[in-house]
Amino acid sequence: MTSKKYCASLTGNPFLFFETRVTAKLLLGGIVKKEILADIIQSNLFQYKNTKSIPKRFNAIYKRISALDSSLLETLADGSLEEAKIINLLAVARSDRLFREFIAETINDPLNRYKKNLTRLDFERFFKFKRETIPEVQKWSDQTIQRLIQVYIQMLVQSGFLDNRKNKTIQRFLTSHEFKEILERSFHPELVRIITV
Repeated sequence: MTSKKYCASLTGNPFLFFETRVTAKLLLGGIVKKEILADIIQSNLFQYKNTKSIPKRFNAIYKRISALDSSLLETLADGSLEEAKIINLLAVARSDRLFREFIAETINDPLNRYKKNLTRLDFERFFKFKRETIPEVQKWSDQTIQRLIQVYIQMLVQSGFLDNRKNKTIQRFLTSHEFKEILERSFHPELVRIITV
């Protein structure tokens, strides 16, 4: 399910890798959405101190991964950390239009294609352009934009695409040809090519 609307929901539902793996395992068990959520809350499978935020986060995760085929769900649930993180990053990009455009426009920008790092200025330029051209984004506060920049950096670091928050060195994922083909069948091939080698 590819999102067409612009939203700032990643401020409250960032990478959520651990939670996504838990949800993927339950989805593979063939349980329906309502039962998965009930199980997560009842057993506190996300391991939160307060369970109030679980439904919102679960719904975001479900939106990201419910359309994945069983082989990608299996890799996400129980595969290697790197492959699972790649799938999660692509699932976030597919469900969030602005993040998808950030990857396509900023990381794939000809000026950045051969750069070794992203700078905070790269993030700020992207959001400045979006604010100037997209009415929905114009309405967001400076605080929301700054929070989104933090979340984007955090997600790219957690996925392994950037080495750390300070240097922000780009480390495209080295994947097998077979895995890359599987990803390209489920996600936009251009996005897969941007983040993988």
